[in-house]
This record gives sequence, structure tokens and C-alpha cells, in this order.
Amino acid sequence: MTAQQVRNAKGGLDEFVLFLPKNYNAEPRKNFPLIIFLHGQGERGDNLELVKKLDLPKYAENASDFGFILVTPQCKADTWWDVPSLRVLYDQILKDYNVDPSQIYLTGLSMGGYGVWSWAQVSPQLFSAIVPICGGGDVAANCPLAAMPAWVFHNADDPQVSVDESRKLVKAMRDCGNDNVKYTENATGGHNAWTAAYNNPELYSWLLSNKK
Repeated sequence: MTAQQVRNAKGGLDEFVLFLPKNYNAEPRKNFPLIIFLHGQGERGDNLELVKKLDLPKYAENASDFGFILVTPQCKADTWWDVPSLRVLYDQILKDYNVDPSQIYLTGLSMGGYGVWSWAQVSPQLFSAIVPICGGGDVAANCPLAAMPAWVFHNADDPQVSVDESRKLVKAMRDCGNDNVKYTENATGGHNAWTAAYNNPELYSWLLSNKK
């Protein structure tokens, strides 16, 4: 897991944490699935250790068979996820690394969950599936996701982002004709719906089952 610079960075992005699968360098002709992971509000700033300690990067580092390239950008202090900056990062990753273009996945938690919804709504063609966790977004903008595989997570007792945010977005996707939406709502757990989600091996099997 290494720190990397975003070239030609815009807005709120300068650095990201990169994880490469253990067999990446040994198989130079192989293309690997990619996960882009957007952190929450508490990890903003210029200390990449804040994002390294989150559940998904830790899972990737500790799992013996984690076969994804994982990219975890960090927002600058007092900024929010913005699509132009993220698109610069996206293009850089596809240029620099052996990514399977049919297996590109977007996930995020809390503020990052909002980022997932907003980015996927305006650029659904970029992703094979999305996993927004305890986030929210513009319900009226959701029909571009009518064909997007999604697994949404939220806790019913979330005190920071109302569970109604995810419920409304899931309903909007289904109302637009999307029949490939999974929704996991736990009765308790507060704002943290991500630890259980990212430590569940079924999530990664589900991601791999979805290709563009």
C-alpha cells in the first residue's frame, strides 16, 4: 500500500493510497478489477494514515486473496468530493495500471456515500457496480442508474445521515426499472454501516459478478 500523487490535480485532490494485488507484478499481462473507495468527512486533510486505517484498505491489506486494485483518494481539508477531480484520478489510474475496463467499481461511506451517488449519476458508464454506504443524494437524478448494479447499506438508527436517504434512492432506482439493486438495512449500528459491509467476503464476490 503506497502513497501516490494525482497528476494535474483539480479542486480537492492531491494524493491517494494505492493497493496492488500480491500477484500484480508477477502477471504483467493480466488486467485486474479496480475499486475506487471514497472516505468520509473525518478523513479529510493531508494525512494519508487516516484513510489507510479504514476498513476497506485494512481488509485489502490483510486478506490473502484480495485480487482488486484499490484506489483511495483523500479530500483536502474542508473540501467535498467533486466529479471533475475524481475523473482526473480515474483517467490517471486507467492509464498507469493494468485495469480491466469491464470491472471498475465505486464505493464510499458517509460523505463518500454521497460522492458515490453524485459521481455515478452523472457518469454511470464509468462503473460496473456501485456500493454506497450510509450516504444520500439527489433522488430526481437517479434514473441514469436504471441499469447500474448496486448494493446499498444503511443502519436504521443512523443519527447522522437518515436512513430515509438510502431508502428513497433505492426506491428511485427500482422505480426507474432497475432490478439489480441489493439493499441491506440493519436495525442498529448507528452511523457505522461500513465495518460489517467491507469485512463481508460476499461483497467482493458480488462485485466480481457484475461486469460492463
